[in-house]
Amino acid sequence: MRSVRVDWSGEGLRFEAGTERLPGARIDVDEPAPLGGDRGMMPTELLLGALGGCVGMNAVALLRKRKQPLAHLAVHVEGEQAGEWPKAFTEIDVTFELAWNGTPDDEIVGVMLDRAVHSYCPVGATIASGQAVVRHHRKDVVLDA
Repeated sequence: MRSVRVDWSGEGLRFEAGTERLPGARIDVDEPAPLGGDRGMMPTELLLGALGGCVGMNAVALLRKRKQPLAHLAVHVEGEQAGEWPKAFTEIDVTFELAWNGTPDDEIVGVMLDRAVHSYCPVGATIASGQAVVRHHRKDVVLDA
């Protein structure tokens, strides 16, 4: 099971997210004004970033496996949100920016990018399936003085 802990900073809506797997790796999460102080990525941006990182890693691995001469890869992810709360994403567009050290096989590249998005990315599969069950629990704690 994967685990992330998100701690409120005590100011505005700013949180810090991290994982026990990498104790030094922390990400600031916040909202722009007037709700927050705009000192971190918005949660919706983090979701798009997680998708971009996931499909990007898979694309690199798949293109290398198929011996394509990849020199550069950037993933640009844009999401359109509904106007009403909870403002879920209604459409997400992934653009791969690629540069090559040689001539790629366009057919192989197309198939590998499609697989990176639709076959191997658990983030994308979770978003697309709509089947993840989100539960919540309460745990009261006593803070040290």
